[in-house]
Amino acid sequence: MTVCEQCSRFGSEEWTYRPVASPPRPPRRDEVESAESLTPVEGYGRRIREAREKLGLDPEKLGRAIGEKTSTLKRFEREELVPDQAVAQKIRRILKVDILTRESIKDTTASPPAKGNPTIGDLMKLKEKKEPDATH
Repeated sequence: MTVCEQCSRFGSEEWTYRPVASPPRPPRRDEVESAESLTPVEGYGRRIREAREKLGLDPEKLGRAIGEKTSTLKRFEREELVPDQAVAQKIRRILKVDILTRESIKDTTASPPAKGNPTIGDLMKLKEKKEPDATH
C-alpha cells in the first residue's frame, strides 16, 4: 500500500497477511428444533451443585473441565442462566446428571367441534343451499 509521508508514521513497512476467519455457519434446522424442544429440569442448579460437591470439585475445577468460566458455572447453579445443549452434555458427561429434558410437544391440531355447534364450512354449505343457482 502506498501512503503519504504523514500517514506512513502510523505504520511500518513490514506487513504479514492474516486471513480473516470465515463467519460461523448458521445452525442446521434439526439442531435448532432439537435445542428448542429442550427445557431445564426443575432444580437443575441444585443438581449441578450437589453432583459437583459429591465429586469433590470446586466451581473453578468444574469450569475448566467443561470449558466455562467459574462465574458462568455459578450462574448455572443459581439458575440465573440455562446452559445450552453443548454445555449440558459436558456437564452430563462429567457429573452424570441430566439438566435438560425434552419438552412435551402439545398437539395443536384442531379437534372436531362439539355436536350441534356449526363450523364455518357448515355455514357455507347452508348459504349455498339457500342461494338459487344463477346459471340456470
